[in-house]
Amino acid sequence: MTSLNELVFNKLLGKSSPYSEEYNVTKRSNPEYYERNKVKMYLYFIRLGMAKLMGQDAKKVKKPIALGSVPLIESQTGRRPGERRLFDKLKQYDLISFDIFDTAVLRKVEEPRDVFKIMSCEIGFENFKSMRIEAEKEAKLRSYSRHDCDEATLDEIYDVLKERNNIDKDKWMKREIELETRLCMPNLYIKRVYDKLIGEGKKIIFSSDMYLPRQAIEDILKNCGYEFYDALYLSSELRLSKKDATMYKHIRERYGEECKVIHIGDNHTPDVKNSKAQGFDAVFYRNVRELAKPYLQTHYYDLSGSFYRAVINNTLHDGTWRRSIHYEHGYKIGGILLAGYCEHINKIVAEKNIDLVLFCARDCDVIFKTYKKLYNNDVKSKYLCVSRFALMNIAPERYIVDLVDRTFGGVQDGNVSINNFFGKHGIRLS
Repeated sequence: MTSLNELVFNKLLGKSSPYSEEYNVTKRSNPEYYERNKVKMYLYFIRLGMAKLMGQDAKKVKKPIALGSVPLIESQTGRRPGERRLFDKLKQYDLISFDIFDTAVLRKVEEPRDVFKIMSCEIGFENFKSMRIEAEKEAKLRSYSRHDCDEATLDEIYDVLKERNNIDKDKWMKREIELETRLCMPNLYIKRVYDKLIGEGKKIIFSSDMYLPRQAIEDILKNCGYEFYDALYLSSELRLSKKDATMYKHIRERYGEECKVIHIGDNHTPDVKNSKAQGFDAVFYRNVRELAKPYLQTHYYDLSGSFYRAVINNTLHDGTWRRSIHYEHGYKIGGILLAGYCEHINKIVAEKNIDLVLFCARDCDVIFKTYKKLYNNDVKSKYLCVSRFALMNIAPERYIVDLVDRTFGGVQDGNVSINNFFGKHGIRLS
C-alpha cells in the first residue's frame, strides 16, 4: 500500500481491528481473485467500514461471491493440478526455482512462530515468543541501516535477544535450529515433481527469505530428500530479498537473460508478482494454512492444537489427498476422538490394574479394533457379542430411562392390552 492508501485503510477499518484482519485474511486467501476483481474487493472494504461504524460483527459482513462459500469437502478447496501436469509445465524451462518453506518444505506445527512457543516452554520464559519476535524486528531495522536491506541473520537476532534479555545466546540459538530442523517435513506433492525433474536432468535452485544459516537450510533440504540442486539463495546471506525482487535480479544476472526460468512459491507478491517483474514465469502454490482457514476449529489454540491442525492442513491440502468424504471425516475428526478415548480407557486400566477389557457389540466394534491396535501389548481385550437389553439389566441404575421406555413404551401408545402386557412379563391375570 502507498502511505495514502494505508492512511485511508487504517482510518476506516482500524490498524489492528477485527475488520482490518477480516479484510486482510480474505485478500490473502485468494490473491488472484483480488487482482482480477478489485471493484468487488473495494465494495467489500466499504461494507466492512460500514459494519465498523454500526458495531456489527466483521465475520457476518457478506464477502465477494467467490470468497463467501467453501466446498463441503475440505480437501476440494483450491484443488491443485495433478503432479504430472505440473511436471509437464516445469520441464519446459531451463531453470526451475523453488521457494523452500510452505512450498518445498512444510512444518509439523501450524504456524512458523509456534517454534517460539515450544522454546518458551523449555526456557521457562512465558513471553519468549514476543521477545523473539521483537528481537527479529529490531535486528531487521539494524540490518537496514547497515546494509540497506532488512534481512537479518539468526545470529544478529540473538545478539539483540542477549542484549535485551541476557539469555544464553549460543544455547538457545542452537536449540531453535534443532527445532526448525526436526519440525520440517517434505511437501510430498512438490517432492514428487522435484524427483521427476531431477530424473529428467533439469537444473533446480532453491531460494528463501530466511534468517536461518546456510548449514541449517542445507540440513533441512537434505532431511526432506532435496539433495540435488544447482544453488541455494538465502536473503540473510546475500542481503537480497524476494520482497523487493533484488534476489530475482541477482539470479537473472547469474544465469543470463536467455535462460528460461520459472519460480514456484506460496506468497503471491514476493513469489509470483516480483519474480515476473524480473522476467521469470511463476506458479502460485497456495499456502496449506490459507486453504484450511475456512474449516479451522477455533476453540483451542494451544500447542497440541497446532500439531493437530498441521497434520490436517499438510495432509488434506498439499495436493496428494485422494480419499472419500467418509475417510476424510474420519481422518479429521473421528480418528483423533477415538485415539483420545482409547488413551483414556488405557489410563483407567493402568490406574485400576485391570487384567481384561471387554468391548461390547455393536457400538464398540471400531473402539475395540482401535484399542487393540494401539494397546494390544498392554492388556488383554476381547469383543463381547451381547445384546444391549442384556447389558441394561446388568446395570439397571444406569439405564433406568431406557428400561422404562422398553417396558411401558407399547402401553402408552395404546397398542398393548393389559393382559398381553402382564403376560409378556410372566404374570397371568385371573
